[in-house]
Amino acid sequence: MLDISTIDVLAIILIAIAVIKIIVFLYKPSIWFNIIENIYKAPLVVSVVGSICSVTTLYLLIKSGITIVEILAVSLFLMLLMITGCANYADQIVGWAKGQNIAFMIKRLWIYSLAWVLLIIWGILELTVIG
Repeated sequence: MLDISTIDVLAIILIAIAVIKIIVFLYKPSIWFNIIENIYKAPLVVSVVGSICSVTTLYLLIKSGITIVEILAVSLFLMLLMITGCANYADQIVGWAKGQNIAFMIKRLWIYSLAWVLLIIWGILELTVIG
């Protein structure tokens, strides 16, 4: 039997989703857009499910021996990779953001923002107090 760790399972989930997305997107992009449109028709459900999946994944990573500092370092890598991908669309992204009611967005995204603040504080504590 294969010796598959929790981290391996999480990586396999990501790889499977990415491969399916790439294949569907290369075959017929409209199928992928239909899937996304249907998923995001219920933003509250997506937020709750996404939050549960995020917390569960964080828990599994921590239980597997990965520290919050390591998770934040990987998050930096992914953030920089996404910035690279979005750079070609900066005008549209910045234009869209400028047209938004930022105060309203902050109120709607408070739990997301709080999660990031808590993760950053956790990382600071691990680097300064624990580390």
